[in-house]
Amino acid sequence: MILHAFLLSPSLPLADWPATLHLLGAFALHLFFSLILVFVLYYQKSKRRTYAFSFLLIGAVVFLLSFLLSDIKIKLGLALGLFAIFGIIRYRTLQIPIREMTYLFTTIGMAVINALTAGAMSLTEIVASNLVLLALFAFKEKVPLFKNLEEKNMVYVGIDKVHPGQREALIAELREKTGLPIERIGVMKYNLMKDTAVLKLYYHSNAGSESEDSMQSDDGDDD
Repeated sequence: MILHAFLLSPSLPLADWPATLHLLGAFALHLFFSLILVFVLYYQKSKRRTYAFSFLLIGAVVFLLSFLLSDIKIKLGLALGLFAIFGIIRYRTLQIPIREMTYLFTTIGMAVINALTAGAMSLTEIVASNLVLLALFAFKEKVPLFKNLEEKNMVYVGIDKVHPGQREALIAELREKTGLPIERIGVMKYNLMKDTAVLKLYYHSNAGSESEDSMQSDDGDDD
């Protein structure tokens, strides 16, 4: 009773079990579809555990924020604010690839949809909305036409080998040294004094790994 007096308004009950069960049920539904999105569609191909669990945690936080604040009359502003805050996240040490950013944005969107529509729409409408998103991602992941190329930056020693006439030989060498199924490469910059070039590798991520998505380029001055 002392805790109730300090933390809650006198007009609010200490326990509201129907509302609590409603929260847990809505969260369970959201978690079910989030697990499909992250572990069936995303992780099965990329094998990046760090991103996978980050998606789940961010989705859970956004869901709880949206659900618990949904009774306050800021629904539209809340949803837009959450997209603005979380939708532009980028780590200081690592830039999130476009594919991961797409999954992050969708995870946030699903959390907002499931939280703000719980109790306001029928269960079939909510389930159908989630299934539409999952179906689009499944189509994107399974159809070869829509498969993305991953990008990785690396510093290569030996500018003479970066000549356009030796591009195929260079790609073959990089495939052997990196173990990546490289499709093409691009030259970002040269450093003539150090005889190095910063290359951007484009490859299919069928055998994704926990390695960093980009290796930092040389900080030396360009010549």
